[in-house]
Amino acid sequence: MDHMESLDSGMQMDKSLTDKAQEYLLTACKWAKFIAIVGFVVMGLVICGIIGALCFMGGNIFDGPDNGAITLLIGLVYGAILLANFFPLKYLYNFSIKTREGIETSSTDTITEGIENLKSFFKFIGVFTAIVLGFYAIIIVFGGIVSVFA
Repeated sequence: MDHMESLDSGMQMDKSLTDKAQEYLLTACKWAKFIAIVGFVVMGLVICGIIGALCFMGGNIFDGPDNGAITLLIGLVYGAILLANFFPLKYLYNFSIKTREGIETSSTDTITEGIENLKSFFKFIGVFTAIVLGFYAIIIVFGGIVSVFA
C-alpha cells in the first residue's frame, strides 16, 4: 500500500454541494451567461463594423498599388482578435448552461462538465495572458536595443 492509499483509506469525503455552494454557483452561472451573451453580441457588432468599414473605406483609404493587401491584412487582424475572443466566451457560456442544468437535475456529471468549461476558460485566459506578456517583453527588449543604437 503506497502513501496516498493509506491517506485515502481512512477518509470519506462528502462530495455533495451544500445549498449555499449551489446558490453561489447558480449566481455565478447567471453572471457568466450574461457576460458571454453580451460578448457574443459585441462580437457580432464588431463583425458588422469590420465588414462595413472594409467595404465602405477599403478602396478609398489607401491610394496605392497595395491597398487591397492592406485592407485584407486589417481584416485578418480583426478576424484573429475576434477568434481569440470567441473561445473564452464559448467556455463561459457552456459553464453557465451545464452547471445550471447539473444543479437543477442533481447530475454530478453535468456539473463536472460545466466546471470543466470554467477550467478551460481560465486556462485559455491564462495562456493568452502569458502570450501577451511575452510579446510585451519582446517589444521592451527590442525597443531597448533600438534605443541604444539610435
